[in-house]
Amino acid sequence: MIVIKYFFSAVAFLTAIPIPQHWQLNEYADAPEYYLFFPKIGFLIGLLIAAVAWFIAPFIGNRAGALLLLIAYYLLTGALHLDGAADCADAFYGKKDQNTILRIMKDPTVGTMGAGMIVMILLIKYTMFSDIPLLSLCLALPFIVMLSRVAPLAFMLTGRYVRQNGIASGTIFPGTGSLIIVVSGTFLISGVFLPLPTLAALIVVIVFILYCRKKIGGFTGDCLGAAIELSEIVALFMLLITINNNWYNGAFTWLHRQVSAVLT
Repeated sequence: MIVIKYFFSAVAFLTAIPIPQHWQLNEYADAPEYYLFFPKIGFLIGLLIAAVAWFIAPFIGNRAGALLLLIAYYLLTGALHLDGAADCADAFYGKKDQNTILRIMKDPTVGTMGAGMIVMILLIKYTMFSDIPLLSLCLALPFIVMLSRVAPLAFMLTGRYVRQNGIASGTIFPGTGSLIIVVSGTFLISGVFLPLPTLAALIVVIVFILYCRKKIGGFTGDCLGAAIELSEIVALFMLLITINNNWYNGAFTWLHRQVSAVLT
């Protein structure tokens, strides 16, 4: 029963899907194991938006389909991670000390750099959703979204939460052993199917972890959201590059051929 509560608590945290309270944990801070379900929920989110893409694109075309897919994606996730990316852009841009960065992150308003970051992320994802062939996009999305949702766990494994009174203050994160298993396992699974997009996402997550550590000594919730968005767009970019250049794509190539054969 507790495992089911871990699952639904992760769904409630990562999506805008209304989950009854009695299906969730009573005290999230005292049961950190639900974080370990993030990649699994990411995979399911990817499946859902892939299904949306598969059913709507043939009727309205790639561009309009990409727009509706983008809308569906952020309605499903509540744009929570997009907000984190915007806050990080406002806070980290320019020469600011740690206290100023943390104050700006806590400010509910969005500044110029934050607004620009939102526009850039949306444009990049719209372009990727438009330009990546439909079947390739639908097959890759579950793995890419799964991969992006392991980024917060990588932060928990390698850094510390720096706020004294933030949303996660007082939270006990999962044990190091559990985090290592889930993080390495997720990157391994994704790497088997999409080696180059996975490698690109891994590099950007490591670089961002080190950058956050240098700027604020650890991470905040906004850093986790930004890491999700950054790893996702980098993985999508690399997927498009590998497809356009016929580069090796691991088991994804085999899966693509099998599904193509069935559909034809």
